[in-house]
Order: sequence, then structure tokens, then C-alpha cells
Amino acid sequence: PSLAPAPAYSPPAAAPLYTPSPAPVTPAPAPAPAPAAEGPPPKPVLARVLFSFAAQSAVELNIEEDDVVAVLAKSDPDGNSEWWRVRRGTATGFVPASYLEML
Repeated sequence: PSLAPAPAYSPPAAAPLYTPSPAPVTPAPAPAPAPAAEGPPPKPVLARVLFSFAAQSAVELNIEEDDVVAVLAKSDPDGNSEWWRVRRGTATGFVPASYLEML
């Protein structure tokens, strides 16, 4: 038997290079503006304790005569100016306004 000649070799067609479709460009959100520098924080308003006071509820603060406290508010949440909110160290609470002398 006679063999037929093999067909001539032809390489496969070149595949196109991979090019991803462009993704939609979404601009990054603008950063929040930095708060305006208004200088140093205000100095706390200080008061000297004239008389010791023993707290009688969880919202009141124990204070001792001659303590120095920072006055945070000159009234309670109801607007009663007879009770001031003060800070002594890290503790805060209400004390009678008449027990304090502004410095």
C-alpha cells in the first residue's frame, strides 16, 4: 500500500492579545474638610469650694472645703441655677451653687 503524503503543517491562527475592557472611572470622594483651627481651647472656669458637700444622689458630686473645681454649667438640665455642674479631677456632678466662689 502506498502512503499518501502528510498535509503541510500550518500553525494555528494567533490569538488576539487580552485587553480588558476599561472599567468605569469613579472619582474618589473628596476628603472631609479639616476643622478650622480656632486657637487653644478656652480655659476652664474655676471655682473654690466654700463648704464641704456630701452627694445624696448619683448625679451629685462630693466636694470638700477649699477644693478647686471646674464649672461646666451654671444650671442643671431643668434650668435651675441653684445647682451647678462641676468637674473635680475626672468626676463630674451637680453641687449647690452657693457652696462655690468663682476664681
